[in-house]
Order: sequence, then structure tokens, then C-alpha cells
Amino acid sequence: AKVLIPFVPRHLEHEVLKNAELVARKTKKPVQDYVAEFERIKPFLKIHDTAMQPVEVVELADSKDLVYMATREQLNLPAIYSTDPHLQRMGAPLVAGPDRSGSA
Repeated sequence: AKVLIPFVPRHLEHEVLKNAELVARKTKKPVQDYVAEFERIKPFLKIHDTAMQPVEVVELADSKDLVYMATREQLNLPAIYSTDPHLQRMGAPLVAGPDRSGSA
């Protein structure tokens, strides 16, 4: 059986809530619906308390994404599931999900 276990840095919840209004506007949905959807999927996420460490990058496109690269390295995961162009420019190994207007 193929199983996906979504490991995420604890920082993800902060990013989701910080960007709730922006995503709600883009998707033309109420902010409450977006936050409620995150709360529905949250129990399926494996939260990782990422220790900050030096991370090798090709280009520092977005320093906020370093935590995702550090999480991948600390858990010895093969790739990050994302379409984030910053992660791509930084040289992170990615498995691209469906493109949702260039954000991940």
C-alpha cells in the first residue's frame, strides 16, 4: 500500500493562520471556512518540533522556508510536497502537488 504521512514543522500552523485572509480572498471563501478546513486536517498532520540548523541552499529566496528544509533533513525525508517557487529556487528536493496559483 502507498501511504503518505504528512510531517510538517510546527511553524505551519502559524503560517496558515497568518495567511488566512489572503487565501480566503484568493479562493473567494470566508476566512472561517479556511480556518475550519485546516482544523479538520490538523489531526492527520505529524507535527515536528524542528531544531534550527544550518541548511544548504542554492539561493536564499525566502528565509521563512528554511524551517521546511530543516524538517526534511532532520527526518531524513526524500522530498518536500510543495509547489512553492521559493523552495525550488533554494534547491529543496520537491514532489510537486497540484498547482494552486503558484502557492504551496
